[in-house]
Amino acid sequence: MLKGLKIDGPILLPRLEDLPHLARPFASAEKEAARRLADRFGQDALEDAAPIQMVGSGANLNEAADNGLTRLAELLCISKEEVMNRVAITGAVDIGRLPGMVTLTMLAPMTKLTEVGLAELVKKQYGL
Repeated sequence: MLKGLKIDGPILLPRLEDLPHLARPFASAEKEAARRLADRFGQDALEDAAPIQMVGSGANLNEAADNGLTRLAELLCISKEEVMNRVAITGAVDIGRLPGMVTLTMLAPMTKLTEVGLAELVKKQYGL
């Protein structure tokens, strides 16, 4: 248990091979290519992000997905809409084997993971 971390549900940090493709940390070559592209278009900063998964549960799949989105938003202190966008673009929603269970995966900003005390654990898990 992490001291001071207040969550309403389980956080998962699966093996790299078990992450959805879109939620895998970027390789060095990918980061370099992104930096070149950002420089070309005048983008000053690139966000450093890492994967995180949250389990959502409810009476049905819609409630489970909403529950997971809410849990991630509250954990990271970001809006539910931002979580939905990040899950859609850099992650996945996986339906559990039991009714009303989902796993939401996304690349979360390292600044937010640092704020909640998860950055070092995530870095260790994914070799970042």
